[in-house]
Amino acid sequence: MHLLIMRHGKAPFSSNDYDRILSPAGCRGVRKIARCVRKKVAKLDRILCSPLRRTVQTAEIINKLSYPTVPLELCDDLAPGASCEVIAEKLNTIQEDGLMLVSHQPFVGKMTHYLTGELLSIREATVACIKLKNFGLYSGELRWVVES
Repeated sequence: MHLLIMRHGKAPFSSNDYDRILSPAGCRGVRKIARCVRKKVAKLDRILCSPLRRTVQTAEIINKLSYPTVPLELCDDLAPGASCEVIAEKLNTIQEDGLMLVSHQPFVGKMTHYLTGELLSIREATVACIKLKNFGLYSGELRWVVES
């Protein structure tokens, strides 16, 4: 199976972190990533995203442009402060071949490291593809990374 793990697009700072929205440049970056990812990954079964507005916007753009028939689900466990162990446990119960997570830093970088042992700098609108058999510690192989 493969996992796409993505950091939301650029969003200007706001005192209310929950309600931050993508900037116009952030939307453009996510659209660029959506087109690129679709060329690399033809089939995706489910998109899970943090409930914060900027991640929902990011996931909706990916969903609309690249995977319009794929269900998009909000996942409170992907909000800031997400735990790799909690997410791994949750993902191990899902029987899908292709998943996408849309979340925040530092979780995206930590989860990529948790699954692959790779340390990456994850900027906004960056997606990493990990091939794996389960969601255990160092159980995956980093296949590629695309930045906007």
